[in-house]
Amino acid sequence: MRKNKNGYSVVEILIAILIIIIGFIGTLSYFLYSQINLNLERHRRTALQIAHSRIEFLRTISYNNLMNYIENGTVVQIDEISGRRITMIEDINDPEDTDSLPDYKKITVKVIWFENRRNNEVVLQTIIAPW
Repeated sequence: MRKNKNGYSVVEILIAILIIIIGFIGTLSYFLYSQINLNLERHRRTALQIAHSRIEFLRTISYNNLMNYIENGTVVQIDEISGRRITMIEDINDPEDTDSLPDYKKITVKVIWFENRRNNEVVLQTIIAPW
């Protein structure tokens, strides 16, 4: 193709348009990917706050009554997404202690939600002593 004295050839214009489109698609996909990750991290932070709140609540409960607060899938709201909170409490026996009574209780709070075609979860654990 020949160039006009006053402008560009059709091939040059098509190549320029193609480069602009590729750049636009790359930029758009970057922003969409960033938005998805920002939402996931926002939901993860909210789930951590829910789990932390549950652990703080359990710290206010009498040591002997903790086993009454086990949960198996309580529905919680993680911003606009529904999730589940699981609270597990297990007795821990110190191996150096000779009695058979549990010395501590290990509390595990897990918050699970479905987002981006996969299950996501956060887990917090703490140990509470009877004194």
